[in-house]
Amino acid sequence: MAGQPDKTEHEQPFGTIGFGKVFTNPPVPHVPANTLMFEAGPIRIGVEYRLLNEEILAKVYGPERAAEIVAGRFGNPDAVSEHAVDSGLSIHVFDAVTGVEHLRFDNLDSNKHYHYLRADGRHVVVWYDDVANGDLVTWALAALRDRAGRMLELAGAGELAGRIDRDAVGRALAEVEVAARVQTAAAAV
Repeated sequence: MAGQPDKTEHEQPFGTIGFGKVFTNPPVPHVPANTLMFEAGPIRIGVEYRLLNEEILAKVYGPERAAEIVAGRFGNPDAVSEHAVDSGLSIHVFDAVTGVEHLRFDNLDSNKHYHYLRADGRHVVVWYDDVANGDLVTWALAALRDRAGRMLELAGAGELAGRIDRDAVGRALAEVEVAARVQTAAAAV
């Protein structure tokens, strides 16, 4: 709640996730009008170029928490930013039937990370190491191609994970990559 100490963040992981930070409040939702969707069997993959600023964050978390996030440079105290804005490409993974988001990869300028999202609103943020892993979009596409099922299981979507069609995911990822590169290039102009 706005104005109260933030009790929505916990250092302890849930399940077997022991390498990120657990949050009990959901992340800023995707904007459907800004998200290109690609069918991949039982999952739908969304590609969205996102903008996060204090105004957008305040709508989700309240003005006090939004101000804290911006003052903390979106979780990256070493980020150099002239503006209170973070932006970049997000790749979302939804259940194609229910529309529930289970995975998200955020290639933001100041705060590269990915999420394991539980249907109950809890999620884990894992900060991305681009020195060790290279470009986040390339890594995310490979992770989805090779490990979507295991990642969905970790996000609490075991039944969905059991229905993953690797061929359908592979076909969709070719289109996802093109859309991701086009949106990123358009934003750089």
